Amino acid sequence: MLLAEQSEKKEWEPAIQQFDLHAKMLADMYDMLQSIRNTLIQVNSKKGKKGPKFKPYARPTTAAQRLSTRVRLQKHNDLAARLLGRSGPT
Repeated sequence: MLLAEQSEKKEWEPAIQQFDLHAKMLADMYDMLQSIRNTLIQVNSKKGKKGPKFKPYARPTTAAQRLSTRVRLQKHNDLAARLLGRSGPT
């Protein structure tokens, strides 16, 4: 699966206008609590059993971040097409 196919799954993210310092701090605290929770579950689970996957709280993305991601994905897809012997866009 190419990276572009993975990025098509759009998840909810807060509006950048509403994401102030307080929202950032709460999101950071949420992430830390989830990390601690997942660590405790992992430590107290049976040997060899994986704990829950850490999923950070959604944060807004800027236009510059979206452009950077789009350029990076295009470069990846171009390289993958060359290495796999495909021609044209993937």
